[in-house]
Amino acid sequence: MCRSILTLALLGCSLLAMGQSRIKGQIKNYYGTFLQLHLPQKGEDIPAKTYRLSIDEEGRFNAPLPVFGSGFVRFYHFGDGAELRFWVSPGSDDEITFDWDEPRLTFQFSGTHAVINDYLNSGNLLRTDNPEKEEWVQGMWKGTGDASSFIEAVNYQKSMEQKNVGALQQFEDIDPAFYDLAIKEADYFWDYIALSVLIQEGKLDLESEALQSLKRESLNDPAACKSRYYFLHLERYFQQLYPEVDHRDVAERSAAHLKEPVLQYYLANHLYWHGFYGNRHYSLVPALVDFEKAYPKSVSLDLLHEKIDRLEDRYEMSKKPITEDMVIFEDTGAFNSIESVIEKYKGEVLYFDMWASWCGPCKEEFKVRYRQPLNEFIEGKPVRVIYLSIDRDEAQAKWIRDVKRNRLNSINIRTSAKWIPNLLEFLGIPFGKPFGIPRYFIVDKTGKLVNANAPRPSEITLLQNELAKYL
Repeated sequence: MCRSILTLALLGCSLLAMGQSRIKGQIKNYYGTFLQLHLPQKGEDIPAKTYRLSIDEEGRFNAPLPVFGSGFVRFYHFGDGAELRFWVSPGSDDEITFDWDEPRLTFQFSGTHAVINDYLNSGNLLRTDNPEKEEWVQGMWKGTGDASSFIEAVNYQKSMEQKNVGALQQFEDIDPAFYDLAIKEADYFWDYIALSVLIQEGKLDLESEALQSLKRESLNDPAACKSRYYFLHLERYFQQLYPEVDHRDVAERSAAHLKEPVLQYYLANHLYWHGFYGNRHYSLVPALVDFEKAYPKSVSLDLLHEKIDRLEDRYEMSKKPITEDMVIFEDTGAFNSIESVIEKYKGEVLYFDMWASWCGPCKEEFKVRYRQPLNEFIEGKPVRVIYLSIDRDEAQAKWIRDVKRNRLNSINIRTSAKWIPNLLEFLGIPFGKPFGIPRYFIVDKTGKLVNANAPRPSEITLLQNELAKYL
């Protein structure tokens, strides 16, 4: 026993020595069982396999991260609708605490990169993917009124940020890789803001002085590949340069401006984010085929397939009709408890699918390849699928849209906040304790809960065997 413990301890030390970093801390008001992190690949911001950081019931976490280069770790905050990030490097040991309900106001850092991470999440660097929609950016535009004045204001903000970055040199433990990148990121981020706003306001064209002032002698900058905002800047620039481009043409067009490895990294980012944001342009599918042929060893391939293969599923789904079996209870007052739902459909085996419109893993289970076998199994049997959404009132329209888009041809109910405690009690989950979705449970013909944590549609064999017990 002692030898096993010693072996594990030595293994842990060895892994850290190889380049891992350690992250620990606590998230208040977090109801998931893990946090999905995007890790830097050799320091570069390249879409690759995501890492699940386990979170216990108290919101605590403590784990080594497989990091083999300094760079940003990012995670998506569905409440803010943005990705938040912190800096890691091989061998670093950092602690983070924050409140999930108000992340930007409650971040606290200690450890190796406390100074960097405090700076990153201060008011100086509140990054956004769509800056043209931010009130403070719109305020800058309205305060200037024309393209030249706006670019002048943007350049002033850029210089102030770079000045603030320069002040970090007084700290001896600042990672040089971060300092160098932060200077570049300020450059690309503020140019990205300028491009985004001027395009939105219709003040930018290919011959404009504004575009020429934002055009660099070389867009090819390998040292900036640690920053996603470099790739976002490239994306905005190429969108303006080639406004009517098909995704299959992106590689050829961008190759005229970019060299390797930047070209590969840019194409991976382009494919990933268009797939991530639900761009339903089906040319992404053959574009991914071309990318895989060009870069068969790319670390991005698994994640790109995960995102873009969904387009094929959506295409197949779009060909399926909405049937009369689709029932949407738009009024949350239609039911006042889970028992009232069960009572209405008593006499059938009920398979409940708990989901939400913001939950990617939930909608992953709606794939045709998973749901079709389930539908074929229950056809002609006294089994009914009930899709139970926990979306809030403000997401009503999005919920209904997703029900129709995913062809959930069965019973669709959105829970009221009033009976969430009742639902959790029914499932044996103490109210206030974290719980994750998707979650599936089965109620038999008599109305009795017989499986509070049933198999998913993607686990079709297990699910069929479980449902068969109650027929």
